[in-house]
Amino acid sequence: MATQGVCPAPFALPLEFVNQMQRANDLFEIGDQAQKLGQDIIEKMHANEIGSEYVFVTNFVLKKALKTMQSAQILCRCGYGSDSLSLCAVLFENLIDLLFISQAPARRSRRFCQFETVEKYFQAKKVLSQKRLPKGRRKKYTEYLNDLHPQVKGILKYFKDARKGWSQKSLFQRAQAVKAGLLYQELYWVFCAHKHTLPMVASGLVANLSNGYFLQTYGPDTKGVCDAAEQSTRLFLQICLAVDIELNLSFRDAITQSTTKLQSTVEDLRKAQPDLFS
Repeated sequence: MATQGVCPAPFALPLEFVNQMQRANDLFEIGDQAQKLGQDIIEKMHANEIGSEYVFVTNFVLKKALKTMQSAQILCRCGYGSDSLSLCAVLFENLIDLLFISQAPARRSRRFCQFETVEKYFQAKKVLSQKRLPKGRRKKYTEYLNDLHPQVKGILKYFKDARKGWSQKSLFQRAQAVKAGLLYQELYWVFCAHKHTLPMVASGLVANLSNGYFLQTYGPDTKGVCDAAEQSTRLFLQICLAVDIELNLSFRDAITQSTTKLQSTVEDLRKAQPDLFS
C-alpha cells in the first residue's frame, strides 16, 4: 500500500542480508548525498537557458548518469553487487565522453548530436548486408534506409568508420585523450567483465562455506556490494565535477567534500568490516 507518495518495492530481501548491510550505512549515505548533488546541479542547469549544443549534451549525459547511478545504488541495497558493477561501466563511459567532448565542446557536441540519425543509417545497412532476411524485411529496411539517406548524406563524411561511433575513436583512445588510460586499464575491464559475465568474475558469485565447500550464490548477498557502492558514487561525483568545472555552477567545494568523505569512509569500512569487501 502506498503511503505519503511512496510505496514499498515489490520484492522481499532476506533479513540476514539487510542486517549485514546496515554496517555499510555510512557508505550508502554518501551515495544518497551524491545523488542529491546531481539533482541540485540539474536544477541549477534548468534555471539557465540551454544556450548551446554543448550544454544540451552535458545536460543529457548528466541526467542519464544520475539515473544509472540511482540504479546501481538500488541494486547494491538489494544485494546484487555484480550487476551494480556492470552499471559502473556505463558511468565510466559517461565520464570519458563528457571529458572528451569538453576538449572541443562545439565540434564534438555537434558530432554527438548528428550521430543519432547516422547510427540508425549504419544499422539499417548492417541489416541489409545479411544475405538472407525474413520475407518483407529487406523491403522494409530498404525503405527505411532511403528515408534516412537525405538526412545523413551531408554529414557521413564525418563518420567514415561505422565501428567507431560518434567520436570516430575507440573508448580507450578517448580515455587516453583525457588522461584516463590507466583508469580504463585498472577498472573499466573489471566493470565490463561483470557486464559480460566473463570467467574472472566467477569468484564474485561464489561463497566459501565453513565446511570447506563452495556455494554459488543466486540471490541477494553482500558480494561486491560495497565495491559497487563505492565505485558508482566515485564515478558519479567525478561526472558532477566535470560538469561543474565546464559550466561554472559553483558546486566544486561540495563535490570535493563528498569525494573526500567517500574516501575516508571506505578506508574506515575496509578496516572495520573487511568481510564486506571480500
